[in-house]
Amino acid sequence: VSTQSTWDARHKLEAYQALFYLLQTQPLYLARLIFVEQPLEAWSAHKAQTFLLGLTQAVYNYASNAREQYLMFKLFRAALEYEVRERYNSVKDFTTGNPTVIRLVMGHHRGQGGGNYLAKVLGPFVEKLVKEEDLDLNIDPVEIYKSWRGREELTTGQKSALPFEVSREAALEYPAVRQAMERLTERVIALCNDLLSRIVSSAKDLPYGLRVFCREMYVTLRERFPSEAEDDILKALGNLLYYRYINPALIAPESDVQVQVDDQARKGLAQIAKILQIAAAGQYDGSIETPINQFIKGGWARFRAFFLEAAKVPSLEEHFSVDEYSEVVLLTRPAIVISYHNMYWVHRMVHANIDAIAAAAQDP
Repeated sequence: VSTQSTWDARHKLEAYQALFYLLQTQPLYLARLIFVEQPLEAWSAHKAQTFLLGLTQAVYNYASNAREQYLMFKLFRAALEYEVRERYNSVKDFTTGNPTVIRLVMGHHRGQGGGNYLAKVLGPFVEKLVKEEDLDLNIDPVEIYKSWRGREELTTGQKSALPFEVSREAALEYPAVRQAMERLTERVIALCNDLLSRIVSSAKDLPYGLRVFCREMYVTLRERFPSEAEDDILKALGNLLYYRYINPALIAPESDVQVQVDDQARKGLAQIAKILQIAAAGQYDGSIETPINQFIKGGWARFRAFFLEAAKVPSLEEHFSVDEYSEVVLLTRPAIVISYHNMYWVHRMVHANIDAIAAAAQDP
């Protein structure tokens, strides 16, 4: 091998090291690249974004140590600030949309970055629920009516004289249906209260990365939309914490909670999850006073306090004890494990979109 070839290879390696070190330690560049609509002409926007969202885990070594956690969470913050500023005109738009930064955060915390929070908080509740004998928690009066009618036919061995199809109002005219509905409603509310108590008392057990992201969400949305109601901002936090993080693990607990459930238990969990989701979103219907609506109203107040508590954490810099000199005094040289294939495509994307990523004259 010639001296020139060796020098060229070493020079190329050093250039790639500098590129990825810059992408890792200056997260705004990677954040801008993530939000380029179609970074490569040959790739669809979906393919490119899926690649980049997965790439962030590799660039930060799956947040395997404190330095890389800090840098990854800095990327989340930069991506949040950029997306809120450039793509959303209200808190409601952000909450009801499908922000890329939320998928980025959930991709980490629903995977290796989530720790055992979901299993710790949801596991005992799910295990207790699956051991119960009767898990029919459907409180729809029409379904209760059909079950009651079916049991009557099974008991008598004869076809029921009652109509098969009825409206909600007609179903509630039968005392047996009303009594069953009241009994089931009490049971469902008791189960929802049990689980809600477990959730709202667990704010300090949430992964720090999720909590500090809630802090950054609150600050960013408040600064971007200063006239919007406090409750709307807290509902955005609830969309992240409950709907995106807790709810999927509750309705499909096999992976995150590590509890196996049968179809009946899954339906029961879905019923509980649905009511808690309405409460977490603050969707209280004040025009109808029912026990479920009363629970939802009180549930929102408890969730609201939980979301506020979750966001009360030290900043990234305080938590990780980082300042502008931290990188300079590192004793161990940082390393990124990444395939040649991914290096190639990142280089292509950066080169093709350099004006969008580093438009300022002073950018390195």
